[in-house]
Amino acid sequence: MPRRKAPRQLAPQTIEEATQLAAEYAEMQSYIEAARADTDAAIAQLQATRDALIAPVEQAAEDKFRQLRAWWGVAGGELTGGKRKSIELGGCILGERTTPPSLAIGKMKVADAVAAVLRLAASRLDSLRRNRLTDLIRVKRELDKPAILKELATEDLGPLLTKAGFSPKQKEEFFIDRAAPKSAATETVEVDQAA
Repeated sequence: MPRRKAPRQLAPQTIEEATQLAAEYAEMQSYIEAARADTDAAIAQLQATRDALIAPVEQAAEDKFRQLRAWWGVAGGELTGGKRKSIELGGCILGERTTPPSLAIGKMKVADAVAAVLRLAASRLDSLRRNRLTDLIRVKRELDKPAILKELATEDLGPLLTKAGFSPKQKEEFFIDRAAPKSAATETVEVDQAA
């Protein structure tokens, strides 16, 4: 495979050339930001128009849904003969369906439910059932990176963490930020009192 060459980068040779390039860069960044802002505003306006058009139709559809649900509660059994849970009607399939199961823990708090499972696992069960019960508790462990970085700077834990292989990683990188726009200079003009 032939070796690919990167295009040659031209660098300014003088402070004047660098100043001109920086000014052009700032102008391009301003254009990009303005284009994004204009597009975002146009998108927001289109979405607001869409939402205004859709809102009454959504409300009407919700009303029809409630009416059909009430009607189905009375007529559904008769229409299906008790053998089906849904029918096709007017281009729709309507009826009842069973939702996926979700776990109910009654009035227990989650911490109490976890404790209950752990108590069951600690009871006199065979190891297979005990392991299956403890597998029902999920523990997610992950590094708290900001806390570790903070502790690396301390005298008590810093050396221990460093010895264990932790260290902050930083690099110097070139950046260009657009400077804040300068306000136009104002000129003070005295008005002739006689006028």
